[in-house]
Amino acid sequence: MPELAPIQTQPPQGSCPTAEELACYIDGELSPAERSRVAEHLASCESCFEVYSGVLQFQLESEPAPMGEVVPFPVEKRRPVPWWTSIAALLVVGVGVGGYLYLHLLAPLPELDTAKLLGPLQGKKTTEMWFGVRTRGGSEGSLEEPGIPMESAAFRIGVQIANLQAKLQANDAETVTGYVIPAALKAVEGQVWSTELTNGLKGVTSAIGNKTAPKDLLAKVPELAAEARDLDPIYFDLGQWVEAGRLAAISQDPAFFRQAETRSFLRRALWRDRLGFKDSKLPGGSRPDLDAIYQISGKSPLQPSDFAQLQGHFKKILEANYPE
Repeated sequence: MPELAPIQTQPPQGSCPTAEELACYIDGELSPAERSRVAEHLASCESCFEVYSGVLQFQLESEPAPMGEVVPFPVEKRRPVPWWTSIAALLVVGVGVGGYLYLHLLAPLPELDTAKLLGPLQGKKTTEMWFGVRTRGGSEGSLEEPGIPMESAAFRIGVQIANLQAKLQANDAETVTGYVIPAALKAVEGQVWSTELTNGLKGVTSAIGNKTAPKDLLAKVPELAAEARDLDPIYFDLGQWVEAGRLAAISQDPAFFRQAETRSFLRRALWRDRLGFKDSKLPGGSRPDLDAIYQISGKSPLQPSDFAQLQGHFKKILEANYPE
């Protein structure tokens, strides 16, 4: 596991580490002082050590990593703890850090709020949208990749829902009707259970054609997002998160990368993927770029070179999962 940006935490002295701290410890993300404090606690707290040992063992069995990449824990040799013992502990409310680890890291990811994701870009120019295969003025024709998996469709519509939010905020009727809606319709073309979503997207075009201001249609975005999320929640939210992050990197706005909810979404998505949760597997090849994004975005302050690197990593994910 690659090293991530250090996170400073200050819990009460002697208390059990929080779920985030334990995750950061296993990831090698804590500062030296915090790492030492957690290590000392694990050496003296049997319940926390059992959870730590079990989760780490399960992680390594699910996705083997080269030796030396996991933060070492200098402690006297103990009787091995079966991974199922600790995983079972995670499922029991009231077992201290184990319960919190399950609730905060391993529980299903929360739904992302599109408006909040794109909020920092309010009033900023967002001209470099990602539209995949370009079409203008309609969705005629078939996909270049007929029968794409539902997960891919969910990722792509997530990207376009983010673009829709940004362009409605900017009151840009031409881009909404000429590019965003056609790209969104193409993304879900041929997918089952997409009738309501398709009708809703076409309704936005009709409303703008009837002289409704784009900014007055922002309330439609949550409705469209709810319909699109039914295709695949993880891939949909990842799609809109990636496009929102790319636009933030282009505009060099750090606010997106400082949002607790969006940063937590990425951390938990990476954890669930690392632990092999079948309902949370990330798109193939995206893991290294998402790890890099987490590391770079943790810097403070972010420099122009950091934004350029972030933009590059977001673009690689989009190129692999939503080619233009």
